[in-house]
Amino acid sequence: MQQFQPDKKRAPTPAPAPAAANKAAAPGAAGYDAQRAAQSPGKEDAGYDAQRAAVTPAISSVGGISMDVAPGGPTNEPSRKQKKKKKAQAARKRAAAQKKRDAAAAKKRQQTTPTTDDTSVTTQPTVDPAPAPVVAPTVEPTVEPTVEPTVEPTVEPTVEPTVEPKPAAPLAPMMDPDVNPDPTNEYAPEATYAEFNGTIAVKGEGDAHAIDANDVKQGSIGNCYFVAQLAAMAMHKPDEIADLITDNGNGSYTVALWLKDEARPWKRTKTSIVVSSEFPTKGGKAAYAKPGDTGADGPELWVMLIEKAFAKFTGNYEETRGKKTKDGDVFAMMTGKTSGYKNLAGLSDAELLRILTSSVTEGLPVSFGAHSTATLDEEGQKGAKEAGVVLNHAYAMRGVDGKKQTISLYNPWGVRHLDDIDVKVIKQYYANIKIGA
Repeated sequence: MQQFQPDKKRAPTPAPAPAAANKAAAPGAAGYDAQRAAQSPGKEDAGYDAQRAAVTPAISSVGGISMDVAPGGPTNEPSRKQKKKKKAQAARKRAAAQKKRDAAAAKKRQQTTPTTDDTSVTTQPTVDPAPAPVVAPTVEPTVEPTVEPTVEPTVEPTVEPTVEPKPAAPLAPMMDPDVNPDPTNEYAPEATYAEFNGTIAVKGEGDAHAIDANDVKQGSIGNCYFVAQLAAMAMHKPDEIADLITDNGNGSYTVALWLKDEARPWKRTKTSIVVSSEFPTKGGKAAYAKPGDTGADGPELWVMLIEKAFAKFTGNYEETRGKKTKDGDVFAMMTGKTSGYKNLAGLSDAELLRILTSSVTEGLPVSFGAHSTATLDEEGQKGAKEAGVVLNHAYAMRGVDGKKQTISLYNPWGVRHLDDIDVKVIKQYYANIKIGA
């Protein structure tokens, strides 16, 4: 800009007095520059600054207005235009710096890339980077955990208080195997008990079943009615007899009999009676019913066991005698069913044969009762003896032949059986028959 040149001959104009404090400066930079040009033409910056200081006493306030906030006045912050200019300058600087970095990178690439011209090709050797050493991974040794042994806590044993067992209630006499009936009777007054180790039944030679009529042998007591009916039952109902006896496995046996109720004698009750394997003996042998066949476990005892159970019920063996017994229906004692009774004097030969044949067919046991010596005269007794009939004695029927009109009987003594006896002889020497149900 062209500067105004003052007249050199003109005396310097004295500096004007400072403006009054209440006189406002020209607003804006343009007014300020005009004032500066009018008052200080050709002055150097130092004089100008001094003059500016004199004219503008306080930069921070002109006319009482803060220049930082006054509109259009100078501030400490750059103007919008200056900010824009600075931003542009900064952008150009960044662009120049980036350009410079790009050039440096291109130059570096040229140094490592082979250069090819028209006459020669210079190939820079390619140097492969050294392979990185292979480092085996460090394997930490496996350390097994230390297992401390388990120590079970010491448990003090529990001491149970000693409880004295209560004495067992006494058994009823019928259930106590140690209670034995009186072994004596008029035929064996000195009888004593002895042990017979054996088994319930043994199928011996000639037996149809383990429980067989051949096992029955009466002893020194007059209870032929009892053993005769046992033999007849064994012929036709051996399984029912077997069901009456249980081996308790301790030397005792339970025998179940259908016995008369003392208060109601017409009624029978199945009663269990426990007996031991001790039996009355006479001269070292069984005094009453004898053992049957002998097997690997000893002699069979079923006849002896039933006889003893009945004696225990009556109280002694003597009470089982025919003259004293209170229960002569042994069939009913074993089955619970009352047996039939027939008096032979009222039956014809044909009727008797028909009844006996029907009984055999139906599998019903039959026993015969012979006349007593009191009912027959001397001639009759002689005739019975000649026929082989034992008077005052009971037999079991083991067969009948309707065509021949004969009857066969089993003697419970085990001997002197009667085979094929004419029906007329039977009716002459026998008084009655019992037929089991």
